[in-house]
Amino acid sequence: MATPRSAGLGLNFITGILGFVLFGVVVLFLTCTRPASESLDKKRASNRLTKLDELRKQNGEKLHAYAWIDQKAGVAQIPIERAMELAVVDLKNKKVGASDVKVEVPYPVGLAAPAAAPAPTPVPPGAPVKEKTPQDQPAPKAVAAPTSASPAPAAPAKPVEPPKAPAAPAAPSSSEQKSSELKK
Repeated sequence: MATPRSAGLGLNFITGILGFVLFGVVVLFLTCTRPASESLDKKRASNRLTKLDELRKQNGEKLHAYAWIDQKAGVAQIPIERAMELAVVDLKNKKVGASDVKVEVPYPVGLAAPAAAPAPTPVPPGAPVKEKTPQDQPAPKAVAAPTSASPAPAAPAKPVEPPKAPAAPAAPSSSEQKSSELKK
């Protein structure tokens, strides 16, 4: 005798099989209609190829034929080979020379153009060569940015005194030495 539990399992099994069958029917339906879309793809491909052939033909005519672009302005189209020949003749007839255009290098606001480096001092022949150390290098100069306000009047210069060195600590007395030794 079948219990309600086993009847539910059989129903689930049959529902699963029907689901797979339904899925198979849908897949079969979609694959059967595919040849119609392939014929559409073939039509599109043939249309693209004919348009590409037409475009190549038009471009070939433009590259290899004479025609007026704007007759009133005197602008004409000539074959590419002839245009290259004319360009070579023009380049051969031109004189090569320096440009008369002056190029100026812009500097950021607040910075002046770099100053010329000082000429090196000549070293007599046979003199020993001294290697440069970081102490020999000059310190970089700070450049202040210009301000739009007028500069403040300079304060009178006061002599600057060097800071005083702290006094040396007094030597500990003998009783202090003994107490520190006992603590250790």
